[in-house]
Amino acid sequence: MSSRNKRREDDPTVTLSKSLSYTLRHGAEKEKINMRPDGYVSMDELLAHKKYKGVTFQQIQALVANNDKQRFKLLEEPAGSGKYFIRANQGHSLTTVQVEMQEIKSADEAPVCVHGTYLDAWQFIKTSGLNKMGRKHIHFATGLPKDDHVISGMRKSWQVLVYVDVAAALALGIKFYKSENGVILSEGLNGIIPPCCFKQVVNVQTKENIAFEKLTMEQLTNVPAPEQKKQKKPQQGKK
Repeated sequence: MSSRNKRREDDPTVTLSKSLSYTLRHGAEKEKINMRPDGYVSMDELLAHKKYKGVTFQQIQALVANNDKQRFKLLEEPAGSGKYFIRANQGHSLTTVQVEMQEIKSADEAPVCVHGTYLDAWQFIKTSGLNKMGRKHIHFATGLPKDDHVISGMRKSWQVLVYVDVAAALALGIKFYKSENGVILSEGLNGIIPPCCFKQVVNVQTKENIAFEKLTMEQLTNVPAPEQKKQKKPQQGKK
C-alpha cells in the first residue's frame, strides 16, 4: 500500500464512511439496528450503538455534506423536530430496502451507461454477463471520473469500461433506474445483463476496444466468479 493510501486508510473520516456504508447498505439487521423499508435508520439509534461510540451527530452531518460521491442522505422528520434519519443512497444488499429511484424509460434519458471493472473480472463477464453479485442492482455511471457531472458510480482504478446499449436492454425488458446521487442501477434479467446488451468495451490503459461476442441469455456459460483480491478487486461494480 502506498503512503498516500495508508494515510487515507488512517483518516477517521474514511473509517467512519466505511462503517456507515456497511451498516446502511448491508449490516443493519446483523448489527440489530432498525431500518425502515425506505432504507432510513434513526440517528439516535445509530449513535447509541456500540459501533458508533464516541461519534457525534455533527461528525456524521459533516461527512454527509462533504462526501464527494454523495453516498448518504440525512432526513429531518418531521421537519423542524430535530429528529434525524440517515440512509445510503444506493448499494444495498438488504432485500427489504426499497429506496425511491427514478425509472429510466428511454435510452435518451441515459445516453451513457458504463460499468467499470478489472481485466480479470472481464474474463468472467464476457461469457456470463454483468451480474449483480449479491447486491440488489448492477451499478453504472453516466460518464467517466473526469466528467464534471459524474458524482458516483465510477472508480479511477477500473481497467475495463463496459458501455451498455440501454435501448437494446430496454427492448429485452431490462429496467434501469437512477438514484438520487446519479448512479444508474439495474436488476438485469435474473440478476444479469447479457453481452448482447453491450455497446462497447474499452481497455482503459490502451484506450483500445476489446472484442467480445454478443451472447444472449441462452448462450451464457456458468463461469465461476473470479476470486476477490484485497487490493485489486475484480468484483463487478462496487461503488
